[in-house]
Amino acid sequence: MAESLILAQVCLAADTTIPADLAVNTFHFTVDPEVDAGPDLTIEQVITGERPLATDENGIHGDLSDLYVAIENYISVNVDIPTSVVKYINLSDPAPRIPLLELPFDPAPDISSSGLPSEVAICSSFEAAKVSGVNQARRRNRVFLGPLSLGTIVGPPYGVVHANVRTVIADAFENFALNSETQAHWTWVVYSPTDDLTHNIANGWVDDAFDTQRRRGQEPTVRTNWTQVSGTA
Repeated sequence: MAESLILAQVCLAADTTIPADLAVNTFHFTVDPEVDAGPDLTIEQVITGERPLATDENGIHGDLSDLYVAIENYISVNVDIPTSVVKYINLSDPAPRIPLLELPFDPAPDISSSGLPSEVAICSSFEAAKVSGVNQARRRNRVFLGPLSLGTIVGPPYGVVHANVRTVIADAFENFALNSETQAHWTWVVYSPTDDLTHNIANGWVDDAFDTQRRRGQEPTVRTNWTQVSGTA
């Protein structure tokens, strides 16, 4: 079996149960079930980690779940974790593509902090090593973390992402990248649809400015009206 490109869609469901309020983060992985080291596996086994292994190797889903557990203090309680899922899609399949797997978080983030408006996000960026003569924008990707908890605002200055929060998020993504490098069957990568190429991730960063993802703004459900007392213009 040739190497496959897997898209993971982390679908964070809102407690409103309104489908339009869903927040999605995307990650890409190259998967090679057949390698010299260890037994041949299926793509599903590489994702879930549910298989016999000669070495200590994790599945994609466990490590991706761990990433969100590491930042659980910054996830809004308005996210309904029990109904949130990660969809794994093989981009090597012909379109329209259906998910290979649709899995709940395992382990699941434990969230308890009240939330900011759902469209407020923190941008976590990552990129491949720079190469002369190559457009770096095609070797870079990012995810917009959110909906966010009040825990992202922990002290002055209040208008930006606090340094402690940035450090926790950066450490979580760095550990995820380091874990990826130790796996025989899968690698977290940057994918450029324009070039149809993947690149191993070299570094990343978290900026101190909050981002606004307007498409995540919740649909209105209640309206409060007012009327001029005199009823005249």
